[in-house]
Amino acid sequence: MALLTIAARLRPVFDGTGAPGATLEPVMRAAGGAGVRLLCSPALSALSGPQEYARLGAGLRGLRPVSALRHPGFEPREALPATLDALVTAQAAAVRAASAEGRPVLLGRSAGGWVAHAVAERLESEGAAPAAVVLVDTYPPSTPTGGGHTRR
Repeated sequence: MALLTIAARLRPVFDGTGAPGATLEPVMRAAGGAGVRLLCSPALSALSGPQEYARLGAGLRGLRPVSALRHPGFEPREALPATLDALVTAQAAAVRAASAEGRPVLLGRSAGGWVAHAVAERLESEGAAPAAVVLVDTYPPSTPTGGGHTRR
């Protein structure tokens, strides 16, 4: 983990003011249908990404549009968010841009659920709350696996 942290310090970063320029277009996983748009937030591990939602998109094709957000900083030459606020700002901008036709449902898997929840809170504070938030296999932040308190 120490090596990963050191390597991340060598990458370019953006803060909250630079977040709109770091916003990435979501990857379409399913088109069509009359259902509410589903915007999915992948986990935060090195192997995670929009591909996590390929099978979900295939299962919902024709029923509702499904897109997967891309977290900034995973591709070469992409800047990393300097803070959690910068990540939330960038992802909230991506959600707003992808859901101009109505309130989406945000879905997050694993630590991506934390991102989906934080983005939903940001959008709600701006008067643009999502229709719903779905957390899949997301540990509460206060659990041992979630990075909070230790088990006694």
